[in-house]
Amino acid sequence: MSFKYTRAVRGIKGITAPEQHLLFFLADMADDYGYCFPSQQYISEHSFMDIRTVRRALRSLAKLGFIQRIESRSTKHGRRPHTIMLCLDVEEWPKAA
Repeated sequence: MSFKYTRAVRGIKGITAPEQHLLFFLADMADDYGYCFPSQQYISEHSFMDIRTVRRALRSLAKLGFIQRIESRSTKHGRRPHTIMLCLDVEEWPKAA
């Protein structure tokens, strides 16, 4: 979980409720560099959103520039999920003195 990305999502205005819900979900899954690797099916099942809503919100967030979807190569066992990079302005935590 990346608190800095979760905190950055809180400040975003002008997006729909499903888009914000999805951004919070992705921020919760992201590493410290803003990358996460969930499949659309995983997002749908664990965020309690319909798969079509997830797909629509992912397309919209990518178009708005909040995320970047990086295609993963297929393996001999099937497709791998896309890598999702969060493109949010994050503030670093102040360093302890």
